[in-house]
Amino acid sequence: MRILVVVQRYGAEVVGGSESHARVVAHRLAMVNEVEVATTNALDYWSWAPHFPEGESMDGPVRVRRFAVTGTRSPTFKDAERHVLFEPHTLADEQAWLATQGPHAPGLLEFLRREGKGYDAALFYTYIYEPTAAGLPLVAERAALISTAHDEEPLRLVPYRALFQLPRAFGFLTPEERDLVHARFHNGHIPNEVLGIGLDPPPWHDPEPFREHYAPRGPLVLYLGQVSEGKAVDELLADWSRYREAGGTGSLVLAGTARMQIPKQDDIVPL
Repeated sequence: MRILVVVQRYGAEVVGGSESHARVVAHRLAMVNEVEVATTNALDYWSWAPHFPEGESMDGPVRVRRFAVTGTRSPTFKDAERHVLFEPHTLADEQAWLATQGPHAPGLLEFLRREGKGYDAALFYTYIYEPTAAGLPLVAERAALISTAHDEEPLRLVPYRALFQLPRAFGFLTPEERDLVHARFHNGHIPNEVLGIGLDPPPWHDPEPFREHYAPRGPLVLYLGQVSEGKAVDELLADWSRYREAGGTGSLVLAGTARMQIPKQDDIVPL
């Protein structure tokens, strides 16, 4: 089969759950299929600034097609997002939010429009960004959506209602994601699988240098991922404070890119 994977960012240097999943799946599929990736030239989702060269390259057995992002995300984007997510607004406001959220890559959409029917299947990663929201409808008859959805305000916006009815199949990372999407969009009739993702365990290493450098106290609770309000880390910190006030022990380790203020406390260890 000839398979296209569409994802907003791609590469070994890219940090992100959806993006990492897309790369793992692309490489696994390439063992027995011809696999290509259509993506942008951005490394950072916060600004979508150009980083990788445009054009074609190879990532092992996978051919990667990178398209330029037009414009970077405005510093005032979060203000506009707050209006759309939490205040009265119009459908036009939602459509404008989707465009300004980025990444806006006209060349990628034109490629799908022109070449998309040449693939046996197209796997779209992450419902929320324009390459999926605007790209999947162009090849819906051969598209699968790995939505990576969770219970968040954007999932309630009008532009996504039709999107979740269009794919030929869904891939979910967890049963909880599947149940959320089915409850929200009443699309349980569309074929779907819970994919999960495998983990390759790292080789053993001595933990003492880590403890000496960061000096955590007691047992560790590890949060691994983006450290931001969008990932509910503010709620995690509030829960941790209540746990400690109730007599709980240990250290909370936050391993990931920080996009929010982290309290300076001995029992909270940012990496």
